[in-house]
Amino acid sequence: MAVVGPEEVGSISSLRRRLAGDEPYGSAGRIRNRAHATYQFLAQIGAERIPGRVGEFLGPLSVEGAAAGRVLHDTVLRRRIDQARLTMARSRTVDWDELGRRIEPFVDTFAYGAAGAFPRPGFAPLADTGLEILVDPDFRDPWLNEFHEIFLAGLTPDGTPEHYDIVGMTPAEAETAAAGWGILQEYVPELVESIRPHFSLLAAVDGERPFFSASTKDVPSAVFVSRGCLTDPLRAAEALLHEGVHSKLYDMYVGFSILGAGYDKDTIAHVEPAWHEGRESWPFDRALAAYHVYVHLAVFYSTLAALPDGSALWRDYTRGQVEESARSCGERARLLGADLLPLGEAHAGGSGVAFLRWLDSVLTDHLKARSAA
Repeated sequence: MAVVGPEEVGSISSLRRRLAGDEPYGSAGRIRNRAHATYQFLAQIGAERIPGRVGEFLGPLSVEGAAAGRVLHDTVLRRRIDQARLTMARSRTVDWDELGRRIEPFVDTFAYGAAGAFPRPGFAPLADTGLEILVDPDFRDPWLNEFHEIFLAGLTPDGTPEHYDIVGMTPAEAETAAAGWGILQEYVPELVESIRPHFSLLAAVDGERPFFSASTKDVPSAVFVSRGCLTDPLRAAEALLHEGVHSKLYDMYVGFSILGAGYDKDTIAHVEPAWHEGRESWPFDRALAAYHVYVHLAVFYSTLAALPDGSALWRDYTRGQVEESARSCGERARLLGADLLPLGEAHAGGSGVAFLRWLDSVLTDHLKARSAA
């Protein structure tokens, strides 16, 4: 649990520390370590089924630091492990040979992880962020081609690039993304530390009515933002925080029983977000993910709204628009929480029920603080 003095309870700074440090649902270290332990175990078991390559494969996987993150932050490798895991779950059989076959192409690249950063084709570091951005989407490269296929399957309407697709980020767009990350680092550094361990790749999307920003557990450790989002640093900051919080939840699913046993989104209770006025209906898991995000965004925008008049932020943005974002995000979180809490016992797992209650306690303190202000 994040340590908060009695005089700070309910303050914006204390809420940021709770979202980033409360055990177990705020702590990025606890969540990441559980996810890493799971994927490292699966990778090692699969490696044992690859003749003649066990020692070479296990060496870099058994160390901490960059190599430890290799499994979590390689989208293609992690997706291959997930596919083998899901195939075994659906067939109710254990087939470690299948897992070994899926990960064998990655054995030679693990040496990069032992020394530090490992190269991913087409990506380049984004200055002072620790993230990598896609600048050269040459899909002739096998790894990048598979990354592209995972994106199309997970985040396009029909699994094709007909409507929108990932594109190389321009220098101007990269500058905006870095400026957005800079806003987060300057004003909500606790939240940056909370989301940073959960994704590492950033790509731009362009085309016919693309999403504002997106991520999915089916495209792990990657965040996608529309080119329209990359024209304004504050919009970019919101998108990065939004999808970073989602990525944190995806890792949480690995190590915690967030959803109930046998959860089926096709038969589960749905929530109708009030602001969509009946036009959309979300399954429990999607509504829960949105609730998680809106609590964070409410705290983010409330932090900005409390900045003094001389803050550099007010050179480009008005207090009114930031206040409205804080109000809107807080209200959306309140509405979702009111719908989700009664459903928790039926649809969430043991950890999921506690997770919902924790979010509700943070939001309650946040709304009290705003009301008092």
